[in-house]
Amino acid sequence: MVMGQVSIAVEHNFETAHRLPFLGGKCENLHGHSWKAKFHLQAYELPGGVDENGISMDFGSAKKVIRQWIDTYIDHGVMLGGMDNLLDDIWNDGCKIFIFGPPDNYQDWIGAYTHKPWPTVESVAEMLCVKIQEALGSDIWIIGVEVTETATNSATFTQAVPRIKDVEVDG
Repeated sequence: MVMGQVSIAVEHNFETAHRLPFLGGKCENLHGHSWKAKFHLQAYELPGGVDENGISMDFGSAKKVIRQWIDTYIDHGVMLGGMDNLLDDIWNDGCKIFIFGPPDNYQDWIGAYTHKPWPTVESVAEMLCVKIQEALGSDIWIIGVEVTETATNSATFTQAVPRIKDVEVDG
């Protein structure tokens, strides 16, 4: 008897600049990364996480939602904190900006995430989980997002599944 829950994973790469002026050192400079985000998805309402055919979700559908959101809001743009003194200059130059932090001085930014003040790799992982979950809806649940900003640095954000049906599977 096998008990458990299946999850699937979808990855997407994107090129985005950011800076962390509060941190000091190299990261206070505007710099870019070849980011990678790996989304772990679960059809939590299906017994064992799969339908009668053994499918959680069509990979193509998940990829389309994830890639469209990332490509629209952050790919080939810049992520800045709302308190960053470069914000207005970069915006006035016509660049695509995704803002982190308090919403008090937002204009028509491409997008914003107000729960964290700066675009750290940890904050980007959380933001992608929240924003992509909103785009996916409730049929499939993101149980975790790992974001890699360099070959050696990554962060993972996990969220609890609303509920999991316990199902016994003969095996």
